[in-house]
Amino acid sequence: MKATAIAIRFAGALLLAAAPALAGSFPPVSEAEKALNTVAGYPNATAVVLSRKGDFHMLDPARGEQSSILKVSVRIKILQEKGKEEHGEVRILHSPFYRLKELEGRTVLPDGREVALAADSIFVRRASSSRRLMVTSAAFPALEVGAILDYSYIVRFDSIYYLEPWDFQESIPVLHSEITYHVPKALAARAWVHDPLQVGLQSEKSPSALGTDLKLWADNLAPWFDEPLGLPTNDLAARFMLVPTRYAGDALLDTWASTCDLIETSNYNDHRRDDAASSRRGRELAAAGKTPREKALLIYRFVRDEIATEPSPGILVGDKTSPDKTLAARRGDYADKALLLLTLLDGAGLKPRLVWAASREDGEIDPTIPSFSWFDRPLVRVTLDDQEVFLDPSGPSLGFGQLEADYEGTSAVLFDRRKPEVITLPTTPAERNGREARLNLEVGADGRVTGTGTLVLSGHHASLGLEVKDAAQGLEKKWGDWLKERLPGFVASELAVKQEVDERRLELSFKLAQAIEEVQGDEVSLNPNRPLGPSHQRLTLPPERRRTPVLFDFGEQENLELKVSWPEGWHVELNPPDRRLDNSVGRFLTTWEVDEAGRSLTYRRHLELRTPKLATREEYTGGRALFELAEKNDAQMLVLAPR
Repeated sequence: MKATAIAIRFAGALLLAAAPALAGSFPPVSEAEKALNTVAGYPNATAVVLSRKGDFHMLDPARGEQSSILKVSVRIKILQEKGKEEHGEVRILHSPFYRLKELEGRTVLPDGREVALAADSIFVRRASSSRRLMVTSAAFPALEVGAILDYSYIVRFDSIYYLEPWDFQESIPVLHSEITYHVPKALAARAWVHDPLQVGLQSEKSPSALGTDLKLWADNLAPWFDEPLGLPTNDLAARFMLVPTRYAGDALLDTWASTCDLIETSNYNDHRRDDAASSRRGRELAAAGKTPREKALLIYRFVRDEIATEPSPGILVGDKTSPDKTLAARRGDYADKALLLLTLLDGAGLKPRLVWAASREDGEIDPTIPSFSWFDRPLVRVTLDDQEVFLDPSGPSLGFGQLEADYEGTSAVLFDRRKPEVITLPTTPAERNGREARLNLEVGADGRVTGTGTLVLSGHHASLGLEVKDAAQGLEKKWGDWLKERLPGFVASELAVKQEVDERRLELSFKLAQAIEEVQGDEVSLNPNRPLGPSHQRLTLPPERRRTPVLFDFGEQENLELKVSWPEGWHVELNPPDRRLDNSVGRFLTTWEVDEAGRSLTYRRHLELRTPKLATREEYTGGRALFELAEKNDAQMLVLAPR
């Protein structure tokens, strides 16, 4: 399996790469392509993909073929001025293992002139130092409306694993898209087809001298759906992937067990051979803790805080890395840090397990296809006090046992060579993703409003607000600007910010005084829903026009309490009525308690979104009703005035 080991390492770079292309002369522009100036059904399209073709020759050592070759050619036409900016540049990600060999392009102007893509229009920059990933970008010359852009390139890699699905759809209409796989006889593969909207993928299979040719294509494809709060593009687009299951009798990506065994033997084993210093460091760190939880916490904090993160996704490790090298360098990418954490916890005797996880932003994985390419980040699971705790050391704002919202509730794989498991990662309950505001305001005899306030963020709201690097610098300005925007007409002072990363909590306290120029003297008009509100309708499309499910970042709760007191001779002239709505999606509730004798009132507002995903028409309608009521309520004012 030594040759396979090399192939897997190369595939690690491949997972991030863009689809490459076919070098050589470009086909002539047809009369129909010249005449096209709009796409039927999409009058606002800024550009159109006239064709996108891929040709993938899998390596076959039995025939002396030591590299796989992927060729791609693309032809785009600019239809509007904005299309020049949006589609006038191509970017290709590559590495020493996913090798970009040829890139050429041209612009064909409406009058028939051709302008070649010049060498000085092609730029290369580093994308990741740890994996030596590079980005090559090419800016097309002589762009104008009506121009046709051709580009093509070739990439080579020493692997049979091309595990990025072929995307048939783009952000603009596609008139034709196709890919052909040339599969050697020694290889068995499984086809994965994703066509949720039934765009009409077609396929044909034919024998060849090498083995089998498999071609897939589609015509007149709509752009990706772009609905507010919609699912990730990968959930909705037509895609295809060929997954190698066996080669020359050896199991590859056939089952999760064979996939884990393949990665263990070809990638992780060499990496773990250099771990003596890391295991020793794990025991040293754990010695300061009394309980298994304390030991795990100390180790987790060390990896999270003391090992710098290079934001390079992937679950595979490079061929020149190891836990000890990551420890010595004090830096590593997501996989390096997770494997180091695993080694430290194992050295402390805590029996950790590796978990392959995938961001929800990239779409849902299909657990029936046992491919490592689904995943972009390894996590570590450890069992403490009979509770499974998932650790992600990649982000400084993630506390012990906390995951980013994009990973919660997703399918993951508990890595094991013999008995791997498909699991579902835990989700933070909505009530723990909170924003809670309290204001205590007093109306003076001159009509000026002063008071104090607090804001508490918890869960994912806290993670979004935490500043863990140089926390002492700039926090007051950041939150002072936030209050200025959220409480117009008021001046905030004496701001104090308290951050607790591991508790996922941020607390802000402040004083408020109405700006002198805002004081009316004979009336006070306040929006009682600030600083959290006013809310707006988040689900703007009518139910009959909504075509896809809704996906919020996470479930959440908002709680606001406003207390107002006023001087003798004043009274409440106007306050909105109580509101209440409770359905399967969430709850909105407001209450008013007015004490005329005590010259004070208390207003409470509660907004809860119970679930981040609205999958049915009924749920969508319920969500619209929830935000509609919140918007209606939050538009009304509280008015106080002298009698």
